[in-house]
Amino acid sequence: MTAIRTPRVVLRAARAADEAALVGLLTDPAALGAVPDPTGGPGAISRPPPVWQQTLAIQVVERVATGEVIGACRLYDVDPRAGIGWFDVHGAPAVHGRGHAFEGCLLFLEWGFRTWDLRWLCVHTLRTNLLQFASIESLDCVQHLGTLRERVIVDGVPEDVDVFGVSREAWYAGTLRRRLLATIARGSAGA
Repeated sequence: MTAIRTPRVVLRAARAADEAALVGLLTDPAALGAVPDPTGGPGAISRPPPVWQQTLAIQVVERVATGEVIGACRLYDVDPRAGIGWFDVHGAPAVHGRGHAFEGCLLFLEWGFRTWDLRWLCVHTLRTNLLQFASIESLDCVQHLGTLRERVIVDGVPEDVDVFGVSREAWYAGTLRRRLLATIARGSAGA
């Protein structure tokens, strides 16, 4: 599938030219889902962390007004027999609170269900990042599937991980998708 766009953002496949922006998103401690340097020191990592080896696809979120990469969504750990795939969302700190990463995430859900034969797309978030998605449970297509207690260690402290899922059925039936499709139509008209 080609890129999909709204008036504010474009979701497209990652290209080699996006490498610097992707490394920045993955190493900036203020970015959602930040991945620390494995040595514990500051600085960029020269290659993607091992978890990215499980990646099936990476889509970048680009700001329409500037053309800069401001986010990325990754599809990984896909189990075709179960019809489940996991995804994560990374947003540049400069756009936090403006809805750009969230809009890119919605475009990613549309792309994911159109492109792959999956029944569920699931995401986990650290409790500290949950505030970024405070309204996620109010969305008509999202289900809170559970909480993994003290699943990860962050700064030496055990932290919970919340798991959310979106089923294909709920996504296609939801009002959020209908609003997104209208927004995509406006974005395509402005292209």
